[in-house]
Amino acid sequence: MPRKIVKTTQSNINKMTSSGGAKRVGFTVNPTRRASEYSRSGINGTMYVASTDNGRKSENRLLSNQFSSSSNHKNVQARSNISDGKSGFVYAIKK
Repeated sequence: MPRKIVKTTQSNINKMTSSGGAKRVGFTVNPTRRASEYSRSGINGTMYVASTDNGRKSENRLLSNQFSSSSNHKNVQARSNISDGKSGFVYAIKK
């Protein structure tokens, strides 16, 4: 599992992804489970999470930041596949 899960704001996560400081971003309803999945696949670091009422919109913003600011990221998809209006958590795993 990433060493640590830190609750923060979407604004802070947006700043992190805009500066190229994240190696993975996304959306989940269960941050602990997602962190464990990443750990098993070798993606480690601190996972920053923020709650959202619209996962698709929030994840798309992070993905857009991620793809425009860094080529050294682990994201594959460039657009969210989350249902519009789904609540949960957006996250960024810091390098």
